[in-house]
Amino acid sequence: IHGLAAGALRSSGLLQAALPEIRALHDAGFGVALGLLWLGRVVYLYHGNPQRPLEENLAAHVSWDPQDSSIGQVLTTRAPFATVPGSIAVTVGDPPIAGLALMGGSPADVPLLTAAAGRIAARLR
Repeated sequence: IHGLAAGALRSSGLLQAALPEIRALHDAGFGVALGLLWLGRVVYLYHGNPQRPLEENLAAHVSWDPQDSSIGQVLTTRAPFATVPGSIAVTVGDPPIAGLALMGGSPADVPLLTAAAGRIAARLR
């Protein structure tokens, strides 16, 4: 299982492309999440609390129903951004392959999130 998980994370490149943006947002004091849809659920490659070391937040969260997650909402509706109480998300990639979210974020944070998501997508090309 560990080998499969490591190979999958390395092969996709998504987490590697996102880590610089996640680290910058984390270091700025934001709670950050990076997730994708898999088998009808939102699974998180990263879901972090800024009070915890970044490394402790890797794959450290349970999956969620898409309707209960800002990442799930933005990926299923393809809206420019989506919110649920306590979180705001934007898509990563065109077509979207993942979502990037800030916990405690607001619509005022959309430009910050959109720029970070754009840099992640550019690293994936």
